[in-house]
Amino acid sequence: MEDLFTAAVGVTFDELEIVAIAIYSCMLGGAPSFFSEDFFGGIGLPKGRALAALNVISCSLPKLREAIVADFNELGGGFAWSISAFERFPVIWAEDAIVITDPKLLISRVFGWLPFFDVYSTLAKKQKGQFRDYAGRISEKYATEVISSIAPQALGKRFYTEDDLRAAYGSNLKVADAALDYGDCWIVIDISTRQLMRGSVAATSAEDVKKDLDALAVKKAHQIQSTINCLRDNESALTGHDGIPNRRFIPVVIASEGFPVSPFTTSMIEDALRNEGVLQDQDIDPLQIMDTTELELIEALEEKGISTFAKVLRGKPQAGLARMPVRDYISIELGLFPERSSRLNGLWKKPFERMRLKAFPDEEPLL
Repeated sequence: MEDLFTAAVGVTFDELEIVAIAIYSCMLGGAPSFFSEDFFGGIGLPKGRALAALNVISCSLPKLREAIVADFNELGGGFAWSISAFERFPVIWAEDAIVITDPKLLISRVFGWLPFFDVYSTLAKKQKGQFRDYAGRISEKYATEVISSIAPQALGKRFYTEDDLRAAYGSNLKVADAALDYGDCWIVIDISTRQLMRGSVAATSAEDVKKDLDALAVKKAHQIQSTINCLRDNESALTGHDGIPNRRFIPVVIASEGFPVSPFTTSMIEDALRNEGVLQDQDIDPLQIMDTTELELIEALEEKGISTFAKVLRGKPQAGLARMPVRDYISIELGLFPERSSRLNGLWKKPFERMRLKAFPDEEPLL
């Protein structure tokens, strides 16, 4: 991955990380969003290498205008929800300063999905498919890691993987990626690594949204339904003990690249599932689509004893924001803003420490 990235953009990923973290750390410390070129001569890299890395995530004002116009034209004028130009270029070269438009966009540009597309755009067709599959496997592995961290630890094993489900119900059966046992309910989860179509992301094409829904929600719903049927009919094959009567089943799809959950898309999902006759039983709650950021939010709630995954999902269908994203329900309706989980906080600190030691190798480790 790092070699491909260097071949694609001409700088190493370490160099890009050092530049981004240096800017971000200064802004966290209260520095304004304006920087001079001289700043990049004192961050532990040769100034030329630092500026080369900065060029990957920056552009001039005229180039930013061109990117905005191109985005507008590609989306057929439906630009209202698209900020892709600012996501690609969170740093702007003005006449007398280097301007950071948003520190969150800066961090997302370096640690989010966009470096993947820096590489992806340079590959041949066959390589693109292989690279996409690789990224999907990494995304699925990470989502499973978060789900495992969320899983309730009391009363023995409560988290079951796809391998566990296949061992219990047969290798030829379509099963979900994970199941969490909360005693009075099962949360049955399937993970989608599908890359959404541009029209879905920018909310400009109902046709694109429908295609993504069919692949992301309907297809995954059938796998979740199959798993629910197995659990309902023979729970002991998985758990080793008889099931509790009157269990609820909560179906969840984790969209690793996100999905525009809204009253509009939620209604489309409900109609599609009703037409398919899937996830319609009385003991099944409405399907929820979440991203990994929302999973991490649930992880923090569980760790700090504020709430549980099951409690959040059981409460949302009756809430005022039932048709909005899970994060909106948690933050707006429940008013909960937990700090990062200890697992995520450790991951958050590691690149800062790693880049600090690369830039200034004579300093003592902090972690």
